Amino acid sequence: MGGAAIIDRLLNTLTLFFDEILLVTRRPEPYTDRPVKTVRDIYEDRASLTGIHAGIKNALTDFAFVVYALFIRLLFFACLLFPRQPKV
Repeated sequence: MGGAAIIDRLLNTLTLFFDEILLVTRRPEPYTDRPVKTVRDIYEDRASLTGIHAGIKNALTDFAFVVYALFIRLLFFACLLFPRQPKV
């Protein structure tokens, strides 16, 4: 997409909103060149929850925003983080 890998587009968007980003994967080796902390899945089972578990367990803060998706749009995060008041 636009000459950039999907993971790089996702990370570029997330870095606009978050100080800490964890990339959770079964195989972290292909992603070590990315400017984020890479975390290996704790459990070998292939399921979304195992990655979410590893991410939350390794998070440095009390709160975590978990993303399990390939395509993230900047507008989506803007709407979540900076909601506008409805016009009356």
